[in-house]
Amino acid sequence: MDDLWWYRRVAGVLAAGARRRPTTDRVRSVAFVSPARFADDSIVGGGERAAWELAAAMARLVPTRMISFGPRRLSTRRGPLAVEIHPPRRWIGDVTYDPLSFEFVRDLAGVDVVHCNHYFLAAPQLAILAGAALGKRVFVTDRGAMGHHVDREVDVAGCVTEFLPSSRFSATLTPRPGYVIRDGVPDVFLAPERRPCGGRVLYVGRIMRHKGIDVLIDALAPGTGLDVVGRVYDDEYHALLLDRARGKDVRFVHDASDEVVAEHYRRALVTVLPSVHDDVFGGRWDRPELLGGVLQESLATGTPVICSDVGGMPEVVRDGENGFVVPPNDPAALADRIARIAADPELRRRLGETGRAGVRSWDVAAREMLARYRA
Repeated sequence: MDDLWWYRRVAGVLAAGARRRPTTDRVRSVAFVSPARFADDSIVGGGERAAWELAAAMARLVPTRMISFGPRRLSTRRGPLAVEIHPPRRWIGDVTYDPLSFEFVRDLAGVDVVHCNHYFLAAPQLAILAGAALGKRVFVTDRGAMGHHVDREVDVAGCVTEFLPSSRFSATLTPRPGYVIRDGVPDVFLAPERRPCGGRVLYVGRIMRHKGIDVLIDALAPGTGLDVVGRVYDDEYHALLLDRARGKDVRFVHDASDEVVAEHYRRALVTVLPSVHDDVFGGRWDRPELLGGVLQESLATGTPVICSDVGGMPEVVRDGENGFVVPPNDPAALADRIARIAADPELRRRLGETGRAGVRSWDVAAREMLARYRA
């Protein structure tokens, strides 16, 4: 019998024993579960970062532990946040975001609230079922990853106290509607000073084909520079981008600290997130951006943004107020909005100031989340 058989068996047993009402209404401690760590040797993406930033902010309010997975067992702290890393029995599939593990469940015993990041993966669903069986309140913020899950076999969603999506778009992807709590912005991007505009367009994010970076490169007018800041997660797509960028002023930065990224934001003409549903290789992406944290980071520095009309991004970008929203896969529309921002410094200033006023820190988001736990 393989590990997945045991996983389904354990999930069924936990679901049968799940309590529909928690044993306490108090919130004295919280456990977050995140399948992938936000670390150099793991996946470094917006969803993973959001989970860890929220947990760190929550730890400043109530005792909080982050449960995640890695190559070896580790108990440590990041400031007030307790961190428990468990080695999985194995990773399901060929990427390290869907760990199969049973041992981490014991870390849920001493808390009042279990908050799972991601829903359609093995570890979060096991945490949901175990949390409910232990009489905990269980909350879920889906971060978009898809992998092995058992909710077709057992009533996982019925064990969730409430779904807490980060956007209205994200709320449409989970089994039940939820209460939307917008993600925050790390403090490093909240510093108020805006540097003199360097005149370059900026992309920040992972280099993956659903990000639509090829559309942005195609939209560049002669004499317009572009900085692409992010790690390569798709070598074939990266090679295509290098080919598209020949003869254009495009710089790639693959290993930038938060401070370096913040400096890029503060000097940029505009930050563009041109994600697509249909990529250049013919692939289809149904959930390319649940929210678009990069947009919020850029707005926090006072730099206006342009995004494509996909996912939850239009909930962040109000067309004509703090940036522009363009159709996906439309380099002409993208080029037009970039040109408008470049030609009008007053428009650029107004968009940036409006955008900065609409963002908030992770501490504010954590306080709203804590109030929802208690509601």
